[in-house]
Amino acid sequence: MNSTRLGVRPLGRATLAYALVLVMALSIVAPGTAIASQGGPYGPATHQGGYGDSTYYVRPGDTLSMIALRFGVTVDQLMRVNGLRNPNHIYVGQALTIPGAGGGGTGGPQCGSKTHVVRYGETASQIAQRYGIDLYDLARANDMLNLNRIYAGQTLCIPGGGGMPAQPVQPQPWQPVQPVQPKPVQPQPQPVQPKPVQPQPQPVQPVQPKPVQPQPQPVQPGPQQPVMPPQCGAQPGPGGFWPPDCAGQPQLGGPSHEPDLGYWRGSYFKDKYFSEFVEERQDSEIRFNWYKESPGPNMPKDRFSIRWERVLNFDGGDYRFYATADDGVRVYVDDTLVIDGWKIQPATEYHGDISLRPGKHKVVVEYYEEAEDALITVYWEPKCPSYRCN
Repeated sequence: MNSTRLGVRPLGRATLAYALVLVMALSIVAPGTAIASQGGPYGPATHQGGYGDSTYYVRPGDTLSMIALRFGVTVDQLMRVNGLRNPNHIYVGQALTIPGAGGGGTGGPQCGSKTHVVRYGETASQIAQRYGIDLYDLARANDMLNLNRIYAGQTLCIPGGGGMPAQPVQPQPWQPVQPVQPKPVQPQPQPVQPKPVQPQPQPVQPVQPKPVQPQPQPVQPGPQQPVMPPQCGAQPGPGGFWPPDCAGQPQLGGPSHEPDLGYWRGSYFKDKYFSEFVEERQDSEIRFNWYKESPGPNMPKDRFSIRWERVLNFDGGDYRFYATADDGVRVYVDDTLVIDGWKIQPATEYHGDISLRPGKHKVVVEYYEEAEDALITVYWEPKCPSYRCN
């Protein structure tokens, strides 16, 4: 019994010592094994990592076949090393282990001799653009798991040395420009063979005169003459009026032989110069407002003209004629211009005075429209009836 106990105790101590050494060895090896088995920040990989392996971060547009072709490995090797079950299930930023790529070969960029200290407000994409490098190369060279997590004061290494902003070019000392010596051109004489010119008689064509197209001339108002009442019978009475016996006598310049038809004879033209006649109408009065429309189906909306004529019976005396027009208007009484508003204008009122003998007188109204609104109104009234003015 005692011998058995003595044999067990040494064996238990040896076993305990062996177990202690094994635990210490595992504690040393375990961290490296854990790091190797992580496979990057996006998930574990089944491959434990061998000598010459490297890590590649998936970029936008990458496929597993493209990555395999780039590093000279097969798709099956990539799937087996990285524990992938579906070759189409890879994502941007995923860390893939490239078997046997020889760390730092084509699998990823090497950190160059240049570094950059992050300033406040800078982003990783701005830094990569500044040095002319790829954003993912910058991330792999600095073990950046999140491209948005950089901070002011952080020192980043620039893979491949990068390309700092261009340094100013030092001017070179001026060198005189050597003049270029022109090569002498050897003229090549070409014999000119004169061609005999055969005169060809050309028949003379008679010149046909071109027909002259008459150009419509705008109607120009005649010079305004002072209104002088014609003399008939006795002299004008008090106030410049004629006695009633003057109405029955023939009047100089007055159309006494024409009857009063009871309406205005309106001649409508589709131009401003009374040359392109359209039709004649019987208008009871001259009081129209066409606004922006046409006076009729055969008339344009703008640039037309109208002439109204009528023989009217007047009592002797002074009369004031009124006209409101948009645009031009002229009023004649027995060929005497009483109102002259012949111009482009908005609706404007005019008036003119004339002394008339008793009897019939011819009144002519001319109107033209330029554009936009079309309006014309003409009327008159005696300034003072015969034999009633003091």
